[in-house]
Amino acid sequence: MTDVCAALADHLRGQASPVLFVGSGLSRRYAAAENWEGLLRHFAAMTPRPYDYYRGKANGDLPAVATAIAQPFNDIWWDSAIFEVSRDKYGSVLTSQESPLKIEVALHLTGLASNLPSSGPLIAELDLLRNAVIDALITTNYDDVLPTLFPDYRPFIGQDGLLFANPQGIGELYQIHGSITAPDSLVLTAADYEKFEARNSYLAAKLMTIFVEHPVIFLGYSLSDRNVHSILRSIAGCLTPDNIDQLRDRLIFVEWADGVDPSIGPHTFMIDDFLLPVVQIKVPDFVAVFTALTELRRSFPAKLLRRLKEQVYDLVLTGDPHHRLVVADIDDTTDDRDVDVVFGVGMHAKVGNQGYVGLTRDNLIDDVLGNRASYDARQVVDGALPHILCTNGYAPVHKYLRAVDALDDTGKIKKSANVSPKIRKMADKIRDGLHAGSHYKRKAPTILADVKSLAALEASRGVDGVIYYGASMDAAKVNPSELRTFLNTNRHLRHEKWSKTQYGKLVCFLDWLENGRG
Repeated sequence: MTDVCAALADHLRGQASPVLFVGSGLSRRYAAAENWEGLLRHFAAMTPRPYDYYRGKANGDLPAVATAIAQPFNDIWWDSAIFEVSRDKYGSVLTSQESPLKIEVALHLTGLASNLPSSGPLIAELDLLRNAVIDALITTNYDDVLPTLFPDYRPFIGQDGLLFANPQGIGELYQIHGSITAPDSLVLTAADYEKFEARNSYLAAKLMTIFVEHPVIFLGYSLSDRNVHSILRSIAGCLTPDNIDQLRDRLIFVEWADGVDPSIGPHTFMIDDFLLPVVQIKVPDFVAVFTALTELRRSFPAKLLRRLKEQVYDLVLTGDPHHRLVVADIDDTTDDRDVDVVFGVGMHAKVGNQGYVGLTRDNLIDDVLGNRASYDARQVVDGALPHILCTNGYAPVHKYLRAVDALDDTGKIKKSANVSPKIRKMADKIRDGLHAGSHYKRKAPTILADVKSLAALEASRGVDGVIYYGASMDAAKVNPSELRTFLNTNRHLRHEKWSKTQYGKLVCFLDWLENGRG
């Protein structure tokens, strides 16, 4: 391990922070995901013919296999009671006969991150990966594993996500083949791949910039992977044989094989008429590689750098700061949509409680979900919460009340505690129940009658069911760790109009479960 770790760290030293290009091997290793063929076998089993029939019909080409399965699956999806919930939700927004297969693939993969290990030998690797110093991630995976491992990285979904946004290249996650959060974005069938490649010029230009400016480390792919070849073919098409050598030492392929002797060295492979120089690493596990990435140095967190770069870009582009200037601590990890900042160091010590008045509900949600370093509880109780609770909406309070010893043994606020009446009122509302509304409150007893856990609720009612009924569950049946994973996996729902309020209530429910129960 030491030789590979030291050699890789030395190779990366003095360059820009690397970018990880992640394939399905990572999800298979850490979350027990199926490979692409295994995924298609799963859905072929729901049709009248076996998987091997579709494979033969498509000459083994997996996108064509997906197309062949999608056709009979479409009829089954419309007729079978198994898919009634999906039809009710998506039936009116289908764009093609391939959409039902994409929808069910997305639902099948939803929550895959809940399979990430909490103990065992892989934990050390995951802890190192979470702390890797990288600028961005690119992936062809649809699932929620990377968004869960890197919750502060802003996601861009599909080619349109890059085309119609303003990516900064720092603290970002590019799901170039789509995401389970948008089923129609999945690049799955032959038609999807044709469309993807026909519109590939912008993506190739964007990736070319990344590949020239950063080392790119491929994880979870084999050198023969069709997705890797497609991407590199697009990159090679932008170069001539004379200047393709500029990519030398920029492309690093990490291949895992059980029991292999660790090694690192130069390698070449053919892309059309080009011999592409790369660095090849072979390892029996990823500890050495991830350790090297944690040993790189960067002055500021990636999310902070992205936000700063974004604001400078907007200011230069428009010449108008829109009066959006806030002073914040250098460790601030406020959601990008909440604050536009000029960063200063150690400001909280100077401004006291006033530094906390500008905190938002989303800041506290991130804090409760463990996505930032904790705030000073006394200053949150005295400064932030009274300000936040001046407007309607729910905000977590029990974590901070518990930290300042304002709760008694039953979880109620002590009469002697010096806290704002607004905080007392919010604590009472949370304790009295967090139903999604009178309609859902009436239905909850029936819906939840046989539900024994949050996972069971999600399995029977989907993500929507957890959003609408999760906070109505008996607290004894809810595992806080399971709820935390659900909320982090589905962070995008905090910004959707239909789910924003109830997402906030679920965070308050989690906070009460962990800190407010007697």
